[in-house]
Amino acid sequence: MKKMITLMLGIIMVTSTQATIYVASGSSGDGSSWATAMGDIQSAVNAAQVLYSSTSTPQNVWVKAGTYSTATASILMKEGVNMYGGFAGTETELSQRAKGVNPWDYTNVTTLDGGAAKRCIEVSANFASVYVIDGFTITNGNGQGTQLNNSGGGVVLRSNLKLQNCIVTGNTTSGNGGGINSVGGIVSNCLVYSNATTSATVPSAGGIYAAPAAGYTSVIENSVIEQNAQGGVRIQSAGTTTLNNLIIRNNTSTGAGAGIYTNNPGSCTITNCLITNNSGNNSVYLNKGTMVNST
Repeated sequence: MKKMITLMLGIIMVTSTQATIYVASGSSGDGSSWATAMGDIQSAVNAAQVLYSSTSTPQNVWVKAGTYSTATASILMKEGVNMYGGFAGTETELSQRAKGVNPWDYTNVTTLDGGAAKRCIEVSANFASVYVIDGFTITNGNGQGTQLNNSGGGVVLRSNLKLQNCIVTGNTTSGNGGGINSVGGIVSNCLVYSNATTSATVPSAGGIYAAPAAGYTSVIENSVIEQNAQGGVRIQSAGTTTLNNLIIRNNTSTGAGAGIYTNNPGSCTITNCLITNNSGNNSVYLNKGTMVNST
């Protein structure tokens, strides 16, 4: 009997370290429930990271539908924290979020708005394990933040930060990656459309610029990349980039590679992609890279 009691107490201690921190626009609570939600996403991410640091247990931040401004400061993601949007504010499980046909179509839309003053999401370091950003519409970012200024209009990703089930639209930058600058990391099940770059270097990728350093990987998969200005995807740098199961369409460029442009990457594999109706000097420009089973 004594051994059983000790085991049960041990289980309680472990499970009590796991937390979901709730966020709702206009709220001012402690984040312990939807009824007492925090009002600020960054404060919730910071609190979750503190708990992760003391327990080594990954934490979740759930953000209710609404529009959240990042015009003053980009949201800085922290190791050990997953961030989810798309909630009505009554859910107790992630699977209860109402969705449409596409993985990024959330009925209750959670929007991060850069106000044309800052990018929406960034990260300062590579992560040791995969953590996710899921269920957001990311818009009006301008590539300004504390990391890699003048690139990644909406988002900057680093190794093991995964952007999934998100819409990235209406972002711009004067440098690389109007929608996303992926210095490592994963883009999965996303719609990346109508983003732009004004860089004089063509193409600098209005959609996604992937430039992982040597020893790091960028993965772009199961996504639609369309109607971006100055190229859909550009692959650069000494790392490894994998493009898989993408639709890349209706992007434009004043130079080469309106759909895909690779510039001497360490390794680049393009598999099972549909690349169609892109407008520029050519649709695909490969300076190194392998294309397999693609149209």
